[in-house]
Parts: sequence; structure tokens; C-alpha cells
Amino acid sequence: MDKELNESAIEQADRLFAEGQQLLEESPFSKSYDLFDSASKIYLEYEKWESYIQCLYRMANWKRNQQASAEAQKLVEEALRVYENKIKKQQTLLGNLYDLQATISFDQKQYENSLKQSKLALAVYQNLNDEEGIAMVYTGIGNYYNHTYRYQNSLPYYYKALKIQSRKTNKKSLTSTAYTYFNIAHTYRLLEYYNLSKSYLVKALRLFEVHLGIDNPITIHVKVSLAEIQAKLGEDDAAFQQYQETLAILQQQELAYDEISMILFYIGELYVKQGNWEQASDFFQQALDNHLQHNPENYEWLVFAYDNWLVLCLDAQKWEMVEECFQKGKEAIENLDINQNMFKARYYGYDAKSLSLQNKPREALFSIKKALKHCEKAQKTHQVFNLELLIELEMRRLQILFECFRAEQNVEYLQEAVQLFPNTYALIAEKQSSIFQEADQLIFHQYITQFYHLAINILYEQYSQFLEVKLQEEIFILSEKNKVHSLLSTIQKAEALQLSAIPTKKLQELQQLQSRINYHQTLLQKADLETDSKTFDDKGEQFANLQVEYHQLFQQIEKEHPEYLELKHQMPSLQVKDLQSQLKTYQAAISYILGEEYLYILYIDIHTICLERTNLTEGFNQLLDSFIDEAILGMNRKAYVQKAHQLYQLLIAPIEEKFQGNQIESLLILPDSHLLELPFELLLTQATSFKTAYSKMPYLLKKYSITYHYSATLRQYQQQRNKDSKNLLPQFLGFAPVYDTQQFSSNVSEALPAEATRDVSIRGTHYKALLYSEKEVKDIEANFQQKGWQSQVFLRAKANLEEFKKNAQQTQPKYLHIAAHGVSNQKKNVLGILFSPDKKQTPISTDTSSNANPLEPRQQNALSTQSAILYAHELYQLKLKSDLVFLSCCESGVGKIAAGEGILSLNRGLLYAGVPNIVFTLFKIYDQKTAIFAHHFYDYLLNQEDNYAQALRYAKLQLLKEDLPPRYWGGFLLLGD
Repeated sequence: MDKELNESAIEQADRLFAEGQQLLEESPFSKSYDLFDSASKIYLEYEKWESYIQCLYRMANWKRNQQASAEAQKLVEEALRVYENKIKKQQTLLGNLYDLQATISFDQKQYENSLKQSKLALAVYQNLNDEEGIAMVYTGIGNYYNHTYRYQNSLPYYYKALKIQSRKTNKKSLTSTAYTYFNIAHTYRLLEYYNLSKSYLVKALRLFEVHLGIDNPITIHVKVSLAEIQAKLGEDDAAFQQYQETLAILQQQELAYDEISMILFYIGELYVKQGNWEQASDFFQQALDNHLQHNPENYEWLVFAYDNWLVLCLDAQKWEMVEECFQKGKEAIENLDINQNMFKARYYGYDAKSLSLQNKPREALFSIKKALKHCEKAQKTHQVFNLELLIELEMRRLQILFECFRAEQNVEYLQEAVQLFPNTYALIAEKQSSIFQEADQLIFHQYITQFYHLAINILYEQYSQFLEVKLQEEIFILSEKNKVHSLLSTIQKAEALQLSAIPTKKLQELQQLQSRINYHQTLLQKADLETDSKTFDDKGEQFANLQVEYHQLFQQIEKEHPEYLELKHQMPSLQVKDLQSQLKTYQAAISYILGEEYLYILYIDIHTICLERTNLTEGFNQLLDSFIDEAILGMNRKAYVQKAHQLYQLLIAPIEEKFQGNQIESLLILPDSHLLELPFELLLTQATSFKTAYSKMPYLLKKYSITYHYSATLRQYQQQRNKDSKNLLPQFLGFAPVYDTQQFSSNVSEALPAEATRDVSIRGTHYKALLYSEKEVKDIEANFQQKGWQSQVFLRAKANLEEFKKNAQQTQPKYLHIAAHGVSNQKKNVLGILFSPDKKQTPISTDTSSNANPLEPRQQNALSTQSAILYAHELYQLKLKSDLVFLSCCESGVGKIAAGEGILSLNRGLLYAGVPNIVFTLFKIYDQKTAIFAHHFYDYLLNQEDNYAQALRYAKLQLLKEDLPPRYWGGFLLLGD
């Protein structure tokens, strides 16, 4: 009878378990917990240990899904205790328990413990050869690295999981694959690779829609994430459609309140972007009302909502809403049991910003000090600490002190601010030293540029108060610290590697790794959604693994070679006297600092330093843009004479009187921000009639030869680094792919040669033949041969990328000249030079319009191939000894402007590769006129004197004799000495 009762009770437990499992599979929000709980009590009574543990495992999972982490933790600990005492031998269930414990610890932000449990689970699964479990743990470890801000380290684990999952074709594995795609997409989003993130989100969404359905919460979450990325990429219409479709699905469901609130909030943000504050505010309110009605105890969501709404209200200067969001946000923070101090620090920082914008600097100073106190408490209590937030708050304190000075004219505020500089420098240096990737350095440096501008404003006020020359020098030093720090740091690291006692084998390994990273970066950049899925994933996995391997090797080098660590942090520091010692008696340097309110102009010659500050009008950037687009490129003569003189009055006139009596003949321009795109020699020194012939206009060019550089510090560093390049034998090496009809009759445009420009796109399918590029390099070669100097020219098929890399590095010519098509598409982040293609390679499209992918393999009659383009990032792997590189290509000096870092163009890669002097172009250039221009440049160089600035000036003046508009000759600039 007892046996029958036993069996009956166990059968009842099995039925309860099966029913609970079915409910759980139907919906994660089901009421399955009670069924598992009832079954577990029966299993415990009759000592059915494995079944008992299975119940506890599912109950813990259920509790975790309900955000009851502490209760979930107790259940899994009980399950592990029973397992160790009653079952002992390893099986999948043990791995599941360790993995669940890792997940719960992760939810509780106990990340190190989570990693420890994940490794225990991984050992179990590997012993059992349980691939599904192994993939699950790899995903968990990837999540660990993501949440500890080591994003690059997470990707290899996600790709390991993906490799295992891709071998399975059942529904569960395909769903797991979709989860992994989503994790990869999320990581690329954190790394700000938004196009890659979008690609993986689309892949994830396709799988989730098929295997979970369009109304599943996970599918909806991915759809929302895709809309967020689309908004990031400026695809607002697509994002809005995704949000509306998702909202329509959710509003038919129950218990999806948080998701509805989030989408309403995101739609509000889209309306903010469109400038429709009323609609935005309406959606924000709907989001909060929905949340407070259905799930008021989700305080993390409330903090998120009030935090973001507060920022938007600040931008819109809606002060009543700012105050309401501030108070309600603080109330929500009080209900959080984690890291309250950092949340409070951020909120008081917002309050300080709000008071500052309302012209209440005294009150703002009080709030910012409270914010910093909370940061200090977070550090003391070992809570999760955000260094970037601390830097932001310190910068805000400086801004508020400056505002207090403006309001009260009390110099004590300035003195207090100056005393804070060393601490802020130290924080910035600490953050910079922890950033490994140059791309991340660029992002951070753009952010801290505002600190340098603020510090310069503060120092200038001291200068105007006390008239101290020393302060002018300090402003120069500050401006130099802000310029191309990331590039200098990258070059310094490379130099430190060579100077340290690191074995040659290890240096070669490092270089090979970097080359492979660049190669896979190019492949990944070219890939898109239509690429074979496995190939796409393999490229991503290889790229991620190489990044981690490179980072680990660097860490090993730093550990084993402390002298390298010391050398790489010895950033060059330039004083005014150092720059003065480099200048000739006839030279002067003009350094510009372009802030939001002011333009600072520093004039330096061998005897003098002076500083001028000008208030900027709101339309200054528009003036610069219209001068380039309308006056120069649009060849609008009336606009030209007006704007060219207006810019002269703003940029040169304030300090020209300082050097008119010093017999200055040559100017070194150190521009900043958008001034990097301005050819200063085209400015007009006097007002003139628009009827004046172009050849008769009073260009600055007619008074001075002009060179440019991103910073005086980098210029000096390059001079020291390349001091032997001036002494190279006058050898010339020229490349001209030509792209003529003899070789590529089906691909070359029949446009008139005089109209041919040296850019890649003509209706996306053909290139223009550059017939005059052949004459250009041959004429230069003939000039060198007449002098008895060595020269070598590569034409057509021989002017390919392989020959360029080999000869440019091995022969070490003093003059390296490239007459070719430039590849420039800033929207797609594609910059390069097109060499002669290898016809064996797969052709790719040449359309660089904003709607096309210039690297997509679909135009079969296009001239360009993947092997023919020298990409900007590949220049970092070259070692060039040339003293001058002449980029006779369209827009070879254009690129994205990064605050404080200059233009991210081909020039940047060439500077890193070791080239001290670069002739580049800001505009599209014409094949015929460029050949004439280059002839004049080298004619002067070989027959007059070895002075690049004077040679460039001479070539421009020769074309000007033909009365040609500046569009034809004004875009050639010299970066260097």
C-alpha cells in the first residue's frame, strides 16, 4: 500500500512538473512557480533528489525573471547543496546550476563572482562535451566583459558561442544564435560601430521573428534596439516606423508595460530631434503615466526616464520640467539599493547645469560641490565608480567658477579655478592612459577639448587682468596639449617600442598582428548583410580575436619591459621658446584656438609672442562653409571678394601689424577645428570689386608663402624623428595608374580630358581616364634625369598597390608622387587612393554617393577592385622615409574633423608612417591643370631652391597668370616645414 502511495505521489509530482514546464515554455510570465513548488515538496519527501533539484532550478529561474534575485540565489544555493551531498557525479544539471548562479550574481552586479561561477559551469560542460552548455557559458562570459567595460574582450566569447550554435539547426539553437547576434550587435553599439550593430540586429530580428514570433517580448526588444540604432544613424523615418509597429503589437498584449513606456519615451526623443517639443513632451508624459500606473516599483526605469528627460529639458530650457524631473529622479534614486552616490552625483551635476543656464552661478556652485561630495563618498565606500562622470563634474565646476567671475568680477574665482587645473589634468591623464584603442582615444579627446577651451578662457581673463606675458605662454602650451594628442600618443608608443629592449621577434609579432587587424578591418568594412552569413561571422570573429590577442601582447610587453611603459608616457611638451628656436628670421607662426564664444589668435616669431581674442558671431562656421562651397567651388566671384576679405579681417588683420615691420615672408598656420578646411592663401588683404580679374586680386598668397600643421609640437617631433630625410639623395618615385582606354576600354568614361577630375565616382560605374597624369609624372621624371638624379615611374598596370608598398618603403625616395584617383566618402568612413587594379580580382562598385556602398561587390564593369585601394588605416603599417609626399589626387586632405585632433584624412596616416611634408588637396582637382601645376612645383624645386612652401606658392602664381579661378589651384596645401 505504501509503495502504491509512493508511486501515486510521485506521479502527481511528475504531472505538476510537466504542467509547470509547459506553462513556462508558453510564456516567461506564467504562473508556473506554484506548480514547481508543489512538485518539489513531494520530491523532497520521497527523496527524489534529481527531480527535486530540477524543481528548485526552475523556481530559481522564475524568481530571477521576476527580479527577485535574493530569493533566486537562496533556491540555487539549496539546489547546489543537495546536489553535492546526494548526487555528486557530474552531469548537465550541475553545469546548469553553476550557470544560473553566475547569472544571478550578474544581475546583482557581483561581476567577479559571476565570472567564477561561469568558469565552474564551463568546466562541467567541457567534461561532458555539452556544446549547448559551453555556448551558453561563453555568452555569459561575454556579458561579464561587456558590463565591466571591456567590450573588445567580450566579442571573441560571443563569436565562440556563435560558432557552436551555427552547427545546429533545431529551433532552440537557432534561437540561441539570434540571442548571440543580439549580444554582438549590442557590443558593436557600445564600441560605436553603428553600421555593424545594425547588421547584426537585422540578422537577430529575422531569426526571432521566425522562431519566436513577431509579438514575443524578445523579438520586440530587438526591434526596439534596431530602431534606436536607426535613429543613431539618422534614419529617423525608419526608426519611427519600427517604434509605431512595435507599439501597435504591444498595446494588444498584457504585462508589457515597461516596453510600452520605453517606446513612448524613444518616440518622444525623435520628436525632440525634429524640434517638436510639444509632441515630445506629450510622449514623455504618456511614458511616465503608463509606467507609474502599471509598474511603479521599477525604480531603475524611473531613474533612466527622469535622467534622460531631465537632459532633454535642460537642452530645451524648460526650467519647471527640469525641477520636476530633478526632484522625482532623486526620489527614485532613494529607492535604489545600489550605487546611490554616483546617481546622486550625476543628478546634482544636472542641477548645477540647470542653475548655470538660468544665470544663477552661485547656486550652481553649491550644487556642483554636492555632486563632487557624492563622488568622493562613492570612492571611499568602494562603490562602482565612473571616472568620466568625475571628469565631467570637475569640468562643470571650472565652468561655473568662470561664470561666477563674469557675474561678480571677483578674481578669486579665477584663482580657485586655476588651482583646480592640476587635479583635472591628472584625471584626464588617468583616463587617457587607460584607453587602448586610438578610436576610443579620439572619442574621449573630442569630449575633453571643451576643458582646454575653458581653461584657456580662464587664463585669458587672468592675462587681461594682470597683463602677464607668462600667461600667453601658458595659453600656447594649453592649446598645444589639446592638438593631436591621440596621434602623438600613438606615434610615441610606436617609437617607445623601438627604443625599448624588446626582442625583435616580439616586435615582429606585434607588427604582424596589427597588419592582420587592419586587413580584417577592411574586410569587415566591405561586408554587408547580403554577404554569406558564415563568411560575415567568420570575419567578425577573426577581427575580434586579433584585437584581444594584440591587447594581451601589449599588456605582456608592458609587464616585462617597464622601460617601454615609461617611454610611451613621455609625451613631448613644447614651450614657446622651443618653437621660436625652430623659426627662421623671415618666418612667423600663427596658432588659432576656435571655441564656442571666442577665437584666439597667437602670433609667434623669433622675438615676439602676442595674443588676440575676438568674439565669434553665430554665423562664423556658416561663413567658412559658404566661402568654400559658394565662393570657391561655386566660382561665385561676387561672394568670393566679399567673404575672402571678411575672413581676412577676422583671421589675419588683428595680428598682421605685429609682423609687417619684421620682414616676414613665410607663415606657419596652426589651425583649429573648421579652420583646418580653409586655404588661408586665398584670403584677400584688401576690399576689391567683384569685377576684378582673378589674377589681379590681392591674395594673401602674393605676400607670403604658407605652410600648415596640426600642431607645433607634432611638427617639432616630426623634424627630430625625420632629421635625416632632408639629406636623402634627390630621388623621385612616381605612380600614375592612368586608367586609360588601352587597358580598360569597357570601364573608362569618354569625358573630355580637360574636364576629368581625379575622383572615383561617375554615376557609380565608370572612372574618367587621367591621361594627363601620365604626362605629369613623365615630365617630372625628365626634369630629374636632366639633373642627373635618379627617378623611377610606374604607369598603368605597373602602378599597382603591391608595387607602391614595396618601392615606397624599400627605395626610400626623397620625393614620392602619386597622381591617381582619390577615394573619399566621409559618410561611409572610406578614405583612400585608387591604384591600378589587378583584373583578376573581383570588381567592386565605385559609386561613392551617400546612398551607395563604395565597397559593395556588385558592379561587374567597374574599374576599382578591393586590392587596388590603399585605405587610410593601411598607411599606419607603412614605414616611409620620404621627405615629401605629393598626393596629386582629389580631396586627399579631406576627412572627418575631430575636435582637437585635426582632420582624420590620409595625412594622418602619412604622418604616422614617418612623412614630415605632405602636399595634399582640399577640393576636387582637374587632371589637365594639375599636371601643369605639378610641373611648375617641381620646376621651382629643382631649379631655384629646395623649399616646398616657395615651390607651392610659385606653382599657384603661375596658374594664376592664366586668370584661373582659385578652384583650379587653391586647393593644394602643404602640411609640414
